[in-house]
Amino acid sequence: MDDFYLPIADRPENWTEIPGGNMDLSRFRQEVLLPARRGETVFYRPFDCRSQTLREAQPLPRRPLTVVEGSYSHHPELTGQYDLKLFLTCSREEQARRLQAREGAYYQTFLTCWIPAEERYLRSCGIEEADVLRLDTSTFFES
Repeated sequence: MDDFYLPIADRPENWTEIPGGNMDLSRFRQEVLLPARRGETVFYRPFDCRSQTLREAQPLPRRPLTVVEGSYSHHPELTGQYDLKLFLTCSREEQARRLQAREGAYYQTFLTCWIPAEERYLRSCGIEEADVLRLDTSTFFES
């Protein structure tokens, strides 16, 4: 879902308060879900956060299984689009460890903006309760 952010200029003024207010769910539905359901090759245009533009269309050939991942992939606007939904989670400690390793100095922005926005979305849309399977990944990568 990270390829389907809305450009900052197109987001509602209060987008951080709107569950999925930073996502272009309509474009995701048109470019990915509908063609995939019809068994067609999917052509999607990844959003480039740095330039705030859509990149060149990327083909995804037809496959027997299509996996959609990302926090907002379970948004209520996408209800009924999937054959199976799986909710992956981890402990707060593991989330912090993973984000710090991945984001470095940008981690603070996750603490103040992205994590609170995602938690509001999960709470207000009842995402965890609505999904078929729930899997805790906290210990998946332990050696």
